[in-house]
Amino acid sequence: MTQLRVGEAAHLYGCARSTVHRAIKAGRISATHLGDGTRVVDLAELIRYWGEPPTPPNTQQYRNVSGDDVHHETLEALRALRDEVAALRGELAEQRRLPAPPSIWDAIRRRLAKWIEPKS
Repeated sequence: MTQLRVGEAAHLYGCARSTVHRAIKAGRISATHLGDGTRVVDLAELIRYWGEPPTPPNTQQYRNVSGDDVHHETLEALRALRDEVAALRGELAEQRRLPAPPSIWDAIRRRLAKWIEPKS
């Protein structure tokens, strides 16, 4: 998974580092610490919270914490998220096509009507 330092994440989204730190402190974004104390955030976590970055990450500038080029991982993560969103939109469209469930009050009225009806 692609991990960005707080400064890199702020630069990618065009905001201040303090904005990213506030989001982490509030629990809106999860972050981890590396062995040297550097705080890093997963790119997928940033996309979940802020959406896709306004500009695609520059593969020469952003590298995985291990030093590998993140371009391929970033594209795969974005494709996976797009596929998931498309699947969820399809499920939502199917749900909207289903008939509305009967009201609980309709069921209560039917039972009461049977109970109250005079018996001949």
